[in-house]
Amino acid sequence: MDWTLSHSETLQVLKSMGIEIPTDTKLSGDALEKRLRDALNAAQYKDRLPSPFDLHGLPAWPLKRPNEADTRARSLFEAVQRGNMQEALQVYETKKAGGSTVPTLYVDPFMDLRQTMMGLGKYLDDGLRWCVLQDQEKEHCAVNLRVLSVLEVNERTPAFVVLYRNFDKSTALEGIDWIDEQVDTNPSEVGEVMLNVNATPLEQRLLLRVLKLNASLVPSDFKVERRRTEQSFKVSVLLPVGPLEYDALARLNVNLGCAVCGKRATSRCAGCQSIAYCGSECQRSDWPDHKITCRSLKGGTWRTIRLRSSMPGQDGKWLGFINRHTSTSLGFEGSATQRSIRKLDGSNPPPNTYDDKPFLVKFQVALVLAGLPAHMMMYDRKRTFQAFFYLEDDAWVYADFVREMEGPRGGYGGIKMYRWAKRVSEWELSVCLDREPGTDTKW
Repeated sequence: MDWTLSHSETLQVLKSMGIEIPTDTKLSGDALEKRLRDALNAAQYKDRLPSPFDLHGLPAWPLKRPNEADTRARSLFEAVQRGNMQEALQVYETKKAGGSTVPTLYVDPFMDLRQTMMGLGKYLDDGLRWCVLQDQEKEHCAVNLRVLSVLEVNERTPAFVVLYRNFDKSTALEGIDWIDEQVDTNPSEVGEVMLNVNATPLEQRLLLRVLKLNASLVPSDFKVERRRTEQSFKVSVLLPVGPLEYDALARLNVNLGCAVCGKRATSRCAGCQSIAYCGSECQRSDWPDHKITCRSLKGGTWRTIRLRSSMPGQDGKWLGFINRHTSTSLGFEGSATQRSIRKLDGSNPPPNTYDDKPFLVKFQVALVLAGLPAHMMMYDRKRTFQAFFYLEDDAWVYADFVREMEGPRGGYGGIKMYRWAKRVSEWELSVCLDREPGTDTKW
């Protein structure tokens, strides 16, 4: 069995992680592989690992001992759980409606992987140290895995050092031999029940991809005691896996390549901003197909607004972003929210990292009980630009923006919209008000 992810499976996994790439994408295989690698690193929150990451220096996790009271022990099942505001709200709404909060399995490979990690945490809490991930029919493929040690990265992040190997029909007897050795070596752990975890072939391939990626975290001089049947097993590290935070989603959902050749896009069509190219040659070759869409978007109404760097009465205070992608299980320590906290300073203009090039902006009004809100906030996907537009600065244009949000091109309950914009001065922004962006707006 081929244990690599196919083109379509890579797209399926990325989609399950919140990264929408068209099935007919022209991105190269190498580009897709890099995006998957970056996504899996982000899903494990590797940017929060100590640098350098040294397994030798990490203390042992205070494991729970079955039938033993130990106030220092901490549950691995609880520690490996990761979630965000959106998932927490969905669970709340489901509970309120009396429905099941258990995710549907064997549909979403990324959710399956997260559930397997929680299952592994539960097994370790129960004193078990090995398992077999096997397809539901128990006849096609399997991953045999033994946990060598559990180390503490921090109080909320365990690291499982594991030995693993994948098996198929041709090597099944070797896998069974390994199971027999585990039972003989640790009879009290298993009893009469084999520790088996149902995992689709795609989930198994995804797990193997993570293990291969994390093998670099194991130093070359890290000592591993292999048993008789484990001479061909590989060593790696498993970390908790959770939904991507806002900054990772924003980074991985942009620049899907030139619409013609798939190479890295360097510019957008000046007429509509809805499509990207690597250069003029590809843009010219695509014009016969693109011109109908372009002409329908061209000619939008651009309105210039005055920028402010702080909210009314909040100058000198701190502002942080919390949205549906904000982690709930990691808290704010080291999170994307904490990294985006900024001190409001009305005396300095918002940063300009785009020069005079168009960029996507999200506009969002403050919630009020009646009448027009006094201001609206705007920011780009990377959070390099953040500013405010006041009602008092231009009541007529401000009202136009609110009407646009509430109209058919808003579509988000009248409180936000996405538009193309470009800086025209330190304190001014020109916005294409009456055209929806012809591009993905995942934020």
